[in-house]
Amino acid sequence: MVLLLVNTIIFSGLVTIVVKQIIMRARPTPQLILEHGFSFPSGHAMVSILFYGTLFLIIYREYRVLLIKRFLLTLLAMLMLIIPISRVYINVHYPSDILAGISLGFILLYISSHYLFKLPRKLLEDNNHATI
Repeated sequence: MVLLLVNTIIFSGLVTIVVKQIIMRARPTPQLILEHGFSFPSGHAMVSILFYGTLFLIIYREYRVLLIKRFLLTLLAMLMLIIPISRVYINVHYPSDILAGISLGFILLYISSHYLFKLPRKLLEDNNHATI
């Protein structure tokens, strides 16, 4: 749960805001759905990678029923692809915005999962050694 909150709120929210304010790239026109704000990087692409990617990792690591596990992992992988592609389709982002959002999302997902998945184990190991 901590991993999901860190990824979707802190990482995706803060990183998107900071990078958009630094780059300040205008959105493409005309748009099928009116969007405001800057275009680069795609916040939707980053959030889809971080949110669904985090769920993917949790299900991959914890879920034991193979058939349901495969179905859920396939569904989450499809969402991680379809959402960013849809942002280009409705013309609210350039392809480079999507690639940047996906790349940042995967980098942040790797960093957070590398440290936050291992954090409880390290704490437990430290506690076990301290009592010996």
